[in-house]
Amino acid sequence: MKRFTGLFIALMLTGANLIAQDVPIKISASTGYMLKDPSYSNLGVYTYIDVVSVSDKITINKIDVNKGHCKIYTTRGQNFAQSPRNLSYGKKISIMLSPSCNLLRVDVSTNQGDWSVEY
Repeated sequence: MKRFTGLFIALMLTGANLIAQDVPIKISASTGYMLKDPSYSNLGVYTYIDVVSVSDKITINKIDVNKGHCKIYTTRGQNFAQSPRNLSYGKKISIMLSPSCNLLRVDVSTNQGDWSVEY
């Protein structure tokens, strides 16, 4: 029975690996500071989201954070335009969330399907 269980677990792990390889993007989050003014007196802690292509070619159609309830900015503090963007392997889109946003979920719509990550 132990032999069968070990084989079953090994097959499950291999299957999970194969499924993970089919996901065409990686979504990651980190926190950091952004200077709000040049005097360096007003620091803000922001959450940054990176969407990286692990596909040769993919189109990112839309990025939603917390089901659209979080304001999204570029990493330069400008409003993020939700226009389709083409990415090749290893290229990324980086966004910044408003400081009042408590990150719970990121949804990314692509030409290869929709993908979500919950935190």
